[in-house]
Amino acid sequence: MGLQITIPDSIIQAIRLPEDRISQELLIELAISTYRQGLLSFGKARELSGLGKFEFAQLLGKRNIPRHYGRDELEDDLRYAREKIGVTHLRACQEKKHPLIQKNLFFFD
Repeated sequence: MGLQITIPDSIIQAIRLPEDRISQELLIELAISTYRQGLLSFGKARELSGLGKFEFAQLLGKRNIPRHYGRDELEDDLRYAREKIGVTHLRACQEKKHPLIQKNLFFFD
């Protein structure tokens, strides 16, 4: 099930963007707004925006929008880190007392 929103032509014409970018930019703005209000999770807002995880996070940072970082997102990030970086590297960071680990921002089994 999808949702279509009709925007009057007068509004579309008033948007100061090339016509081929309007739809994508409006989706990005909707994603940012719904995330900021807590209506969508980071993952769903990012999906709506059509941006990658890093790009969307960077855009939120540029707009000074704090991340709503819950347990599910932490587990996703740790799973990703274990797959991409490897547990050995994560353990090495832990042993070296990485600053983020010292501040208890990362947790390991």
